[in-house]
Amino acid sequence: MSEFDSGDANDTRAMGGSGEKQDALSAARERLNAAYEAARQKSSRAFEDAESCVRKSPLGAVGYAAAVGAVLGLIAGLVLGRKD
Repeated sequence: MSEFDSGDANDTRAMGGSGEKQDALSAARERLNAAYEAARQKSSRAFEDAESCVRKSPLGAVGYAAAVGAVLGLIAGLVLGRKD
């Protein structure tokens, strides 16, 4: 019994047979693999773009990082410092 097979005979009847169940599972795996590959490529491109920006302007990247850190620190300080 696989991790996707509940062993329930009603599951097989509801899908019209185990062949349709396997087809549906295969189709879902293909869609999941396609989505994973698209996300992997998109994240890889985003990383390469970010790396390129940092290489072109390292001080600008440090400035952006400092600004983001300051804003997040301010927000965290306000949220954590509240007296309810």
